[in-house]
Amino acid sequence: MNVNRFCLFQKCVNLFHLQTRLVKVQVEHLLSRRLSGARTCFLGDADALTVKPEEITAVMAHLHASFPGLSRFTVYGRARTAARYCSAQNLTMFRQAELDRVHFGMESGSADVLKMMNKGATPEDHIKGADKAAEAGLSTSFYIIAGLGGTALSQSHAFETASIINKAAPDFVRIRTIEIFDGTPLDAMRRNGEFVEADDDTVVGEIRTLVEAINVTVDLFRDSATNLLQINGRLPGDRERMLTKIENYLIMPPRQRFEYSLRTRF
Repeated sequence: MNVNRFCLFQKCVNLFHLQTRLVKVQVEHLLSRRLSGARTCFLGDADALTVKPEEITAVMAHLHASFPGLSRFTVYGRARTAARYCSAQNLTMFRQAELDRVHFGMESGSADVLKMMNKGATPEDHIKGADKAAEAGLSTSFYIIAGLGGTALSQSHAFETASIINKAAPDFVRIRTIEIFDGTPLDAMRRNGEFVEADDDTVVGEIRTLVEAINVTVDLFRDSATNLLQINGRLPGDRERMLTKIENYLIMPPRQRFEYSLRTRF
């Protein structure tokens, strides 16, 4: 259900940019999912941490009254907003309203990659934002994008992302693989040679680095249709099982890897 629309930042080079507007709460949007038995609700679709806590509290009260069977409520939030602009009191009010989790679009822990993608956030923002949310009692989830550094920054992207995850200690990490959309600034960078897209083997190598280097307890999911390998588990306990699946792919002959990619994605 939407409580606001479109990101206020509007400058990332790997995304389309649309005019920001606030929309009325449409509880009816939940009806079809509720009738299907859904028990969770995502309050979308932009940085909900910019919404006043009083408004979130009113939305949550209305949802509880209308759909008492819903049991988990989550939002998307920018780490920069949590770190620099959202007070500890506001975050606590979100939790008191029975909001459960904030999904942060971390994307990368590398300062160079974040700068290249014009994300407007720093690695330190990711750490501070997650820490403040956790201190308020909110669960935290990081979304990262494999391949976001291209070939040039692939290694630093993987190692530095793992480092920030270790420092921020989110509850969940969800991995997506980069998709370059026609007409975006990143598409222009690819066309003029400023950005060289990482191939499948390079992206899988980044995932291996993450699995090897993350040393905090975290649930890691790589469950998107954009991903070549579905690597899911809880670190550090599932590390060896996850690495075995990665190695089984990397030791395939080139043709077999190519066929695997076709079967997985098409």
